[in-house]
Amino acid sequence: ADITEFVKNFESPKSEVVEFSLGGRSLFENLTKASFVSVGLNLALNLLFIGPLKFLGLAHNGLALATSLTAIVNALQLTLYLRRRVGRFEGRRIASTILRVALAAGVASGMCELALVVTGARWHHGFVREGLAVLGGLVIALVSGYAMMKVTRVEELATVESLGRSLVARVLGRREDPRS
Repeated sequence: ADITEFVKNFESPKSEVVEFSLGGRSLFENLTKASFVSVGLNLALNLLFIGPLKFLGLAHNGLALATSLTAIVNALQLTLYLRRRVGRFEGRRIASTILRVALAAGVASGMCELALVVTGARWHHGFVREGLAVLGGLVIALVSGYAMMKVTRVEELATVESLGRSLVARVLGRREDPRS
């Protein structure tokens, strides 16, 4: 009864929660539908990868693949709901950014893999070495990924840089110049 009352209050025009709709349905309904579809798909794919598709030899990678595929489907669902509500929105630009960021992520991943190959099994000896390997991998991924996003001219990187400058200014207790 409590959840039913909550939903009624959420959907009520008298509610203080401002309701808006996507594609003729309330936001709550669309998000709930997308969540159920995603959970169901993830469960089905997990069962497929550990059951009938076990012969592929994916093991835990199959579970990670299922989760990744589910996240992609969820993003597509939410994009379609949003598109119904607001109309077309710079799909080519978004796709271009996704491809550029994916390229940068691929390069960053490749650089981390190269670092692991170069170091061989030397980093497997103790907690400190493994921690340093993870930290080193993080630095390599951030630097190479950032560099590739600069090279491929990812427009949104300027926003990330601005947020980074703002965060550093806050941590250091300095006032940020609003013009930067």
